[in-house]
Amino acid sequence: MTSTPEWGAAARVPAVEVFALRVNSRSCTVTCRGDAPLLYVLRNDLGLLGSRFGCGLGQCGACMVLLDGHPTPSCDLPVRAAE
Repeated sequence: MTSTPEWGAAARVPAVEVFALRVNSRSCTVTCRGDAPLLYVLRNDLGLLGSRFGCGLGQCGACMVLLDGHPTPSCDLPVRAAE
């Protein structure tokens, strides 16, 4: 009887992707995992420190950003949803 290979934790890690975003009327590209919160990408990758981490649930408003003209919590929004 043959068994399937054990892929380990590496097989469960989402792949890194390139995303094209328009932030503050400027086009930019970021390379990150698609499930990374938009807040982390804005702060850590793009250096935009206006949005803050508050509750982590999208309820307190500290992480609010305008996405297509609508206030959206960025702490629980994956970057792939903002592309």
